[in-house]
Order: sequence, then structure tokens, then C-alpha cells
Amino acid sequence: MQALTRHVLRLWGVPTLWFLLATIAVLLLGRVMHALEYIAEKGLSWSWLGLLALAVLPYFLVLAAPIAIYAGLVVALSSMQEHNEWTAALALGRSPWEVLRPVFVVAALVGAFLVWASLVWAPWGAQSAQLVLQKLRTSGALTIAPQRFNEELGPFVLYAERTLPDGRMQGVLVEDRRLRRGMVVIWAREARMAFSGADLVLAFTDGVRFEREGEARRVVEFARYEVRMSGVLGQSFRLPEPSTAGIARLWHAAKRGSRWAQAELVRRIALPLALPILLCLAPVVALRRARTLPGVVYGRALLLVLVVENALLATLRAADKGGLWLWLPLMMGLLGAVASAIVLARRLARLPA
Repeated sequence: MQALTRHVLRLWGVPTLWFLLATIAVLLLGRVMHALEYIAEKGLSWSWLGLLALAVLPYFLVLAAPIAIYAGLVVALSSMQEHNEWTAALALGRSPWEVLRPVFVVAALVGAFLVWASLVWAPWGAQSAQLVLQKLRTSGALTIAPQRFNEELGPFVLYAERTLPDGRMQGVLVEDRRLRRGMVVIWAREARMAFSGADLVLAFTDGVRFEREGEARRVVEFARYEVRMSGVLGQSFRLPEPSTAGIARLWHAAKRGSRWAQAELVRRIALPLALPILLCLAPVVALRRARTLPGVVYGRALLLVLVVENALLATLRAADKGGLWLWLPLMMGLLGAVASAIVLARRLARLPA
């Protein structure tokens, strides 16, 4: 029995690990692509990319682990059938449940870990990602290219004739485009830039501020002048507040009837429910009839995982926007887990014991 357990775990564990790494890599590539372009453009250290990847890893692990465990089990069972190992195990008196038991035990432990990761670890990772993105943006914004119009500052355009090693800029021209029916242009002999939280503060020395709004015009000379640029980090460098909320705060807000807290709580609990659904359906898909080609099995397995994951994510998105009952994704996840377990039990009951 121990030899069979080790063999099943090895057949299942190796492809699961590869699928997990591949899925996380694909998810990471899509998420950090914008940061990758920003790092390359600004010439920043590539260590920023590693810090960002580590910060978003918990959330991607919650998404990728159910898919990897499901795909690994499909591959393992298909391999056992192809080499007649499944038939041999049943001929030795092992029931299908005995063969699958080690996988289900390990998957149950992983499932408990994913629930903890979704509720506790992923929000911590989101907070870390927010901090990394903010520091990344500030580091990049402090390196203004001289003798070109820098348009990465939202509604502000900045031009500097020279930039000095200590961070000062000389011959600075800034256009403020926030006025709908006018414009503000600031010219200064010298300026220094620094971040205060998410805001960028520009301190000018010896300059002129020109403002035009409608027919009114005003010119002001100054020796010292500061401009605070709010929201310079940009939406692409901000994470929604619910994703960074800790579980204690989320729970108290949900009990007070806060919709955003309830929606986030449902999302964190519902995402790991993809694991029991896919785990129970993997043997149903993989245990094929003798004349069924392996390609057909893998095609059905791919179709099933796409349907389950997209249905879960689409339901969560619709419920979050108010198009569906808020608790519907959680109810669907629980009912899906129960239904898939029933389907698995009926499928295994038809196999010889």
C-alpha cells in the first residue's frame, strides 16, 4: 500500500508542480508587464520586479493551485491508464477510493492553506505590492530626462534644461493642464522634486507663474513657490482598497453591513472553492473508456477548467458590480463542490472494486 501511495503521489506531484510554476508565470507576466516596461524605460534596478512578483505571489497562488492540482491529477490518471497501472491496482483488490486517497488528503491540506492564503496572506501581499508600486513610481519620477517634455506626471508636463546629481533641475518649465478653460505655466530658474505619500511636491526657486482662465490673465513673480501634484501615481499603480484590507477590518465592516466588505469577503472565500470542484471532476474526465484517445481527454479537461474558472470569476465580478445577489458566488461554489463530489462518487461506483 505504501509503494502504491508513493507511486501515485509521484505521478501526480511532478506534473502538478510544473503546471503550478507555468500558471503562476503566465499570471505574473500579465500583471507585471506594465511595471516591466516602466523599469526598462526609466533604467531602474530589476530588483523592483522581483519584489513586485513576491508581493503578488499569494493571490496568484490562490488562483493557480486549483488549476495545477486538477491538471496534475488528469495527467497522472491518464498515465496510469495508458500503462495499465490503474487496471492493475484494481485487480489487486484496491478500490478507486484507495488509489485516490493520498491525492485527496494532500489536496485537502493544500485547500486549507489556500483558504488561509486568500483570507490573510493575499491581503498582506496586496499591501506589499501597493508599497512596492509606490516606491517604484517615486524612484522613476525622480529621474527626469533633461531637454525633453516629460508627460508621465498625469495632467502635468515638465521640461528641464539640466538635471544635477543632487536632484536639482535648472531651467524648469511646467504646464498644469488641470484647468478646463485655461492654462497655468510655471517657469523657474531652479526646482527640486520630492514625493509626499502619493503626491509629488515641486519646490521652485526664482520664477514666474503665468495663469490664463477665460479672458483673465495673471502673472506672478516669486522667489519660492511649491506645487503639490496629487494622484501622480496613476490608476495603473494603485490597488483597490478592498484587496488590501486585513481580515479583522473586513469582518467588522461586513458585520456592519458594508457592501464592499461583504463582496470582498465572498470573493476571498469563493476563490479557493475551485479546488474541490476541479479535484472531484478530474477523475471523471481522466478515467476514459478503452477506445477514447488521450487527446480527447485533455481537450475535455481544458474545456472544463475554462468553464469552471470563468464561471466563478464572472459571477464574482457581476455580484461585485451589483448585477447579481452578493452571496451568489459563494453559494454556487459550495453547491458546485457538493455536486462534483456526487458526480465523482457515482462515476467511481461504476468502476470495478
